[in-house]
Amino acid sequence: TQELALWHQVAGAVVPGPMCTDEDIKTVKNRGPIQVPVGPVMRARAKRFKEELNSLVRRVLQ
Repeated sequence: TQELALWHQVAGAVVPGPMCTDEDIKTVKNRGPIQVPVGPVMRARAKRFKEELNSLVRRVLQ
């Protein structure tokens, strides 16, 4: 698809291609209580994902 054409593989990792914009970097459709980030993971995105994952673990263990 056109969306996949915006991505390419570099050293085994899928990264945005040269035609990719910030709007093209999206999350995987929600398949559960949290969304898995797709694309480059910056500190803010990693922190947000970690907080969501920790929240999910706390809810499961309660």
